[in-house]
Amino acid sequence: MFSSKPTIGLLFQCESKDIMYTNPVAVNRHDHNRLRFTPADNYGFSRGLSHIGVQAFELEQLSEYYPIVFNSHSGAPLAVLGIFGGCNLWLNEQDQWCAPVIPVQLSCYPFGLKKMEDGQYIIIMDTDAETLQAKKGKLLYNRRGESFTPSPLLKAMTAQLEAIEQQRLVTTTAFSALVEHQVLSPGRVDFTLDGNPHRLDGFSVLDWDKVEALGEAVKSGWQKNGLWQLLKAQTASLENFKRLQQMQAGLLK
Repeated sequence: MFSSKPTIGLLFQCESKDIMYTNPVAVNRHDHNRLRFTPADNYGFSRGLSHIGVQAFELEQLSEYYPIVFNSHSGAPLAVLGIFGGCNLWLNEQDQWCAPVIPVQLSCYPFGLKKMEDGQYIIIMDTDAETLQAKKGKLLYNRRGESFTPSPLLKAMTAQLEAIEQQRLVTTTAFSALVEHQVLSPGRVDFTLDGNPHRLDGFSVLDWDKVEALGEAVKSGWQKNGLWQLLKAQTASLENFKRLQQMQAGLLK
């Protein structure tokens, strides 16, 4: 999605879910009825993320710390976590998150939802996750005679995943209006690190001249449904690119 050039030339083309879920499989009672889960006390699984999807309800809070940009094709908002591929700048050496607000998409790992061709959703999990073990943690399934039923843990996780998916659909609907009304423009950040020039691009930002040229009915609708306020927060968040550059510069010393 992003590229950094001319010196580094790294590509940010992997989606967040593809990086986090290195070995995703469908959760099922046949293979996983004795598997246990222990919540992680760190975010080491996200070390390779340079960006992650943002839901509308969390955008304003996240915009205080992360640059928020847009997917050029869908208009979906993304929080930028690092300016080079495979580098999440918000983790310390102990893999603790160094900001008070964490993107909600990270909260359910190693579990996730996958939409099938028939439109139904299944629960997946990353079997490489250290939080999944056979002897430690809470069971994913409870035994009832010869059968297995989802445990309270798995039921709660399913509900959380479904709630996040509903928020994702709300966000997709809201921000698709930016593509529909053609108010996005290519984004670009030029900066210098260790004496070398770099460029970050491959994303979109809001073009307020195009927004102001829209009809009053559209602008009024965005103000009423809350999108206008989110767009203001997104624009202000671009100042956080300076923070990321400073964080990256600190790593190079």
